[in-house]
This record gives sequence, structure tokens and C-alpha cells, in this order.
Amino acid sequence: MYTTDKQVVFYSWHVLPYYINASVFIGKEGVHLKRITKSSGSEYIWFNSKRQYFEIYGSNQYSIHRAHQNINGRITALSNKFFSIKTEFLTYFNETYGNSILSYEEITDIYFDWFHSNKYILPSTTETKYIIQMLYDASPKQKITKESFVSDLNDDFA
Repeated sequence: MYTTDKQVVFYSWHVLPYYINASVFIGKEGVHLKRITKSSGSEYIWFNSKRQYFEIYGSNQYSIHRAHQNINGRITALSNKFFSIKTEFLTYFNETYGNSILSYEEITDIYFDWFHSNKYILPSTTETKYIIQMLYDASPKQKITKESFVSDLNDDFA
């Protein structure tokens, strides 16, 4: 709570989970954040992109509480949507490339191509890196035997 010459201002903050894309949460031209601000009765809500949290300012505690509820509601809706999309992608990936030996770059290309072809909005950068790394770690790796190494070496110098 802050006091200015004219009024008391209440302040709070709300962390955005790492897997939520901030620009999707906020919306084009801030449409979702403006809606949350208006419906909660808050004075304003600002997203601190460096620290990944929302700063909420209001003239009373009720508006701050409502802002937290509205932010949680949007996080839940986006979480459910992204979980559904992620499940759909992982199903597609496993059915199509399940036993393939793929490089990190190939998995990244498949990931972005799938999201763009389905016109889905990408999750956050952190979540995207996590999914790609998880798929790369789980994918079968080519086992190098002495025979295949010698054969590859002979092919290189043939």
C-alpha cells in the first residue's frame, strides 16, 4: 500500500508461469490485459517483461483481489489450451517420427512446421526449448560400433 497526496494506492504482483507466452496472454494491442484491468476495477496492470510478472495497482484491495482472480483465470485457460496443443503435437510426432534418429535441428524444424501448418500460436520460448530438448533426449541415438566407424572412415578416405 502506497500513500500519495490525494489517495491510497494498493499494489501487488502476479508471476506469469514460464510456459505461458506473455504476448499471447496480453493479447494484440493489450486487449486481454485491458479487459482484465477494466473488469477488476484496477487502476492499471503492467507486465514487467524483465522479471516476468504483472504489477497491479488499484484504489482498493478488492480490485487487486479481482485482478489476481482474472489473471489466474486467463492462465488456467491458456494452460489448458497449450496442454491440449502440446499433447496433439507429441501424438503427431510419436506417430510420425517415433523411431527415427533425428538431430536437434530436425526436431526444431518439425516442431515449427507443425505449429505453423496448424496455425497454432507457439508456447513461450522456454516451453518451446523444453519440448524440443525433451524430444531430442528421448529420440533414439545412432549407436556407433567399431565396424560402422571403420566403414565410415574408409568411405571418407576412399
